[in-house]
Amino acid sequence: MVACAGGESHVPVLDASLGLALLHEKHDPERAIVAFRDGLRTDPANVTIYRGADQALSFLAKPPGEIAQILEKFPDLANAPSGLIFELILSLSEAGDFQRAEDLFHNRFFAREEGGTNIRQVWVEVELQKMLSLARNGRCPDALQTGEHLGAVVDVLPFTRDGLEPFLQSARTNYLVATAYSACGQSKEAQRKLQIASAASAPDELLWAWLAARKLAATDEQQWRDRLQSALLQVINRSENSSYPGWWITVPARLRPRSDRSRRQIFSSRKLCSCPIACCHTISQGLRVSRRSNKFRGVKTSGSVVTTTDS
Repeated sequence: MVACAGGESHVPVLDASLGLALLHEKHDPERAIVAFRDGLRTDPANVTIYRGADQALSFLAKPPGEIAQILEKFPDLANAPSGLIFELILSLSEAGDFQRAEDLFHNRFFAREEGGTNIRQVWVEVELQKMLSLARNGRCPDALQTGEHLGAVVDVLPFTRDGLEPFLQSARTNYLVATAYSACGQSKEAQRKLQIASAASAPDELLWAWLAARKLAATDEQQWRDRLQSALLQVINRSENSSYPGWWITVPARLRPRSDRSRRQIFSSRKLCSCPIACCHTISQGLRVSRRSNKFRGVKTSGSVVTTTDS
């Protein structure tokens, strides 16, 4: 046992358990993060503390730098679980610290976890966010170079030799690459990427297909609303039956602005808050994807917004 400030004995694992109970049972991320912060002091090697804190802070829409500071407190980052490192990488990239994010891919073995995140997906996401950040800040030569090398093999990173294509060809990737190209005056290439994105039909890609179609002025709004509503119902069903519940639970939040289901209903649902801790990092990623997506729909160039403002 560890002595508390008030002199009472304290069982380290209680902070993790309390935090999870507050987050999953009481739906109270504000109090949960207090418990998880206590756990950083009393039980610093407990991975659950970090994953729970990551999820709570993501629910609270805290700055990515704050999330990264928590995750970096893990006492043995060199041997930390892959999921924890992925969250740290994504937090650093969202905070604009791309070099540190990329450095974490090096000299490390990433074990695959059942239902877990693919390292290739994380790599593509980091490079994509770097491209968007460069475009947003007017560094177009660097942005375009990053875009041209999204799928390039990096000799010291064996996982880049194969398996990147599904993530490179997703509707979301094509739409956001098109956004950066448009911002940098590459309209022809942007149009090509939008055409690819608009052809997607999978439920979790339909939002990006719709956004691309709107950019191409090829939308029947009522038809798309019906398709998005149908996709929402499908992903809600998949969240109940899929082997990847953390991912499918968060997809409706990205579809919600185009349907009649409220964000509060989705994110306050008992199903989401009772998701096992094993999928917490996937939920955190989903929450942050929504925030990043909203952020990068407003990339500006030459004084004008080049992406569609959502209704």
